[in-house]
Amino acid sequence: MLNCLLLAATMLLPPFGEVRIVDQIDCTKMKNRFVEYPEGASRVETILGRRCLVMPVQEEEGSFFKFRLGWRKKLKANGSYVIVLEYPDDVPRNYNLINRATDSHRSFSTGADIGDAFQPKYTEDFAEYLELPQSGEYRQWKCFTTVCDRFGDYKDTVVGGTRLFMTPADGFDFVICQYAAKHDPFNHGIAVSKLILCEIPDEAKLYNPVQLPGAGLPRRRLFWREEMSDGCAIQGEESKRMCKRHLDWFEHKARQMKMFGFNCYMKDLMEFGRVQHWDPSVIRADWAWSSAESWLWEKVVELMGGKYGFEIFPYYEWDGPLGAEKDGVKTLGYQRRAEPLSGSDKGYTHVAWCEDANIDITDPEALEETKNLLDATIIRFKNKARFVGAMFRARPTSWPVSFSDATRQYFAREANGGVEVSREELRADENLYGRYIAWWQRRRAAFLGEIRRYLATNGVDGACVVFDGCTAEGGGGIGGAFCVEDEPAFRAALEKIGYRKAFSCVSPEEARSRHLYLEGRGRPAVNWGSWEWHHACPADNPSEFGKESGVALAMPVNRLFSVNDSEAFAAYADASGGVTMIRHHALNENMIYKLVRGKEERLCGYMVACDYERAGRASRMLEVEAMARGNPVNIGYLMGTCFATGFPEEMMEFNRNFLALPALPMTTIAGACADKDVVLREIDAGAAGKYYALVHTGRTAKKAVAVKFPDGTTKLFDLKPWQLKSICPQADRDGHDTEKAEVVQAL
Repeated sequence: MLNCLLLAATMLLPPFGEVRIVDQIDCTKMKNRFVEYPEGASRVETILGRRCLVMPVQEEEGSFFKFRLGWRKKLKANGSYVIVLEYPDDVPRNYNLINRATDSHRSFSTGADIGDAFQPKYTEDFAEYLELPQSGEYRQWKCFTTVCDRFGDYKDTVVGGTRLFMTPADGFDFVICQYAAKHDPFNHGIAVSKLILCEIPDEAKLYNPVQLPGAGLPRRRLFWREEMSDGCAIQGEESKRMCKRHLDWFEHKARQMKMFGFNCYMKDLMEFGRVQHWDPSVIRADWAWSSAESWLWEKVVELMGGKYGFEIFPYYEWDGPLGAEKDGVKTLGYQRRAEPLSGSDKGYTHVAWCEDANIDITDPEALEETKNLLDATIIRFKNKARFVGAMFRARPTSWPVSFSDATRQYFAREANGGVEVSREELRADENLYGRYIAWWQRRRAAFLGEIRRYLATNGVDGACVVFDGCTAEGGGGIGGAFCVEDEPAFRAALEKIGYRKAFSCVSPEEARSRHLYLEGRGRPAVNWGSWEWHHACPADNPSEFGKESGVALAMPVNRLFSVNDSEAFAAYADASGGVTMIRHHALNENMIYKLVRGKEERLCGYMVACDYERAGRASRMLEVEAMARGNPVNIGYLMGTCFATGFPEEMMEFNRNFLALPALPMTTIAGACADKDVVLREIDAGAAGKYYALVHTGRTAKKAVAVKFPDGTTKLFDLKPWQLKSICPQADRDGHDTEKAEVVQAL
């Protein structure tokens, strides 16, 4: 049964409490400025005893239907709302949802549907076919939404170079769309019964009651980064952006963080090497091209770190300074001091726009310019907020393996007994080449260590530096194979769409036992032709990264196969045994299209990064599995557009329990439970007592599960699918609302 109760103009809607119903749409009546494509293709069907609007999957094109929510309902700019979509949880389906009130693109899949587009245009997403249970009932997708001052229509229409805006008085378009069958052969078609728009009367009362460990204990962190969310929202003249006040946009982010229980704010200050919303002229005039709103970062730091009290974790896609030439000399990034093994001026790859800049991490000047970057964006604001440190992410060719004369001389002095080597010798001698790559990997870790020490000695207490070396949007794969639980069904679906490539399948258990994901992270990018993709996107190879305190190589995750291997977590663990786990979302860019005279045209505007989650409790599958197999102390999400979730109860519950545990080493208590899906992990916090993480990775609920603790006591637990329960010492629970915090009774 749906977990809600209608009370006249209000509704009890967990976890948001009693909300006011603003708008309610029976989707089968196709009103409220209804638009669909293909026109006339949708139909009304009875599913699970209720009438639903269904859009069959089209063979060669995307499809959608669109409703207008809140038209003439007196919506409030910056108000707090929840969009509720009621859907049948009967067969595998895949929903791509565009919420124009916030310009978020979010998707979810049910059952065995893979979620992301199969064979997308620009990036690989490593399809994983899992037989996830379905309830056979109607379920709700519930999305917390803060309404902007203005927003685009469903097509994101641009007239005369200016985006066509609507206002809260017009309501906002809500689009439900899906991929063509050839990009999602597992989908049975989107089906919706009802849409409800609700207003939250007192948002602050609903903020997730996060319980952090006691004073003096290190804390875990949760954060996200949005790539393409803020362009139209905050850039341009006041009349041409979604938020009249720039900082309203960031207030929306802060309110979401409070709602869902995130404790660390991340913003990208460089994207593909370009400055985002801070002033590089404080380093030097023309050090880098300044972005619009270069004053904004300081205000964001004051807002997030001051008013809201979040820790701040800046994110950089750093290619070196990219500014104007001075006296005929290019800035460091444009000098491209990292050179390919071939010595070719064409660069490492065939992607020209990736080749205009790079840094050589062995170059002393690159280190000095990185310190300048930190001075300008962190150190000069250190008294305004608590900074975590810095996160760097490599993009293709931005941190490549360099074979320049200078780099090879460093190798000779540091790792080859002073004997210089030529490019020809490196190409001819496999052992010499292997030693060179291993040396470069260690040099990269040392470079990051220097950055951390610079932050620490300049007032950033407990500074950490994280490096994400995964250049792919969708994370990493398992050697070209598909991870599949029902191979006959998977092959039959691909045969139906005419997929003719030879491929192999492995189960999640086989991927784990053969350590396929870890093996894949030790391999560089696949190369082709005369290019050097393997040097442009070098392997993580965590065994060569080293274990320096405060420096972490991010573990990129994306599928069950990427989080179910304890050896992978051990390899990525930092010096303290913790892992920084970063969820990579596939881009899915421009995958909702129609065909016009054989050419693809966008159906719903620029459709990008439908960052997908599995439905219901399966939305926490990766995080819970990770807590059973490893020790993620930082969990981050690389989002394509605005952060959103349709399953807030599951996210809030996990986040509360995750943050209640100190960021200390965890050990598994052998034999604690006879059920193989239940794991008990212990954290010894010394004088503060012992904490426990009870982790259930099973796919169905279980009653009265017996768990034996190290003190000899056995306790019974009712466990939900994919659930983390934190068990804290009594001393750390005093003064906390333990019932809301999902922290079970003390030992």
